[in-house]
Amino acid sequence: CTSVEAPWAAQAAAEAARLRPLREAVTLPDRACTSVEALDVPYPAWLAGTWEVSSKTACVDAPEGVDAFGGERAWRNAQADVGNVVAYRSRWVERTAALPLGGVAGLAGSDDAAGGRLVVAGRHYKVGSITDAVLGGG
Repeated sequence: CTSVEAPWAAQAAAEAARLRPLREAVTLPDRACTSVEALDVPYPAWLAGTWEVSSKTACVDAPEGVDAFGGERAWRNAQADVGNVVAYRSRWVERTAALPLGGVAGLAGSDDAAGGRLVVAGRHYKVGSITDAVLGGG
């Protein structure tokens, strides 16, 4: 349902395709789905830094029904958002990997193999940036 339009989108898609078989081979423990300690998703080194990005609501779907979506009001509000674009800044940061890419065999061949470094999403920065863009802060 989401659409990304950026000059680097083709390169990012190619990198995602390259990493897909490796990511599918990873079995994370159950706690990774609900824990703050979940492994970071590695990104290519060229993505490190702060980027001007935008997100466009292309469609909204409720496969489990409107009630599971949050109710009729939430559903109507989400439908009204289709076509809207939010511009914000996003950041990817380099950090030291305790184990290369979470210690998963076969993944050490990416950008962090030599020095135990990897590029991950700057989640806190991104959440604040989106919040400011949507609510008019900062």
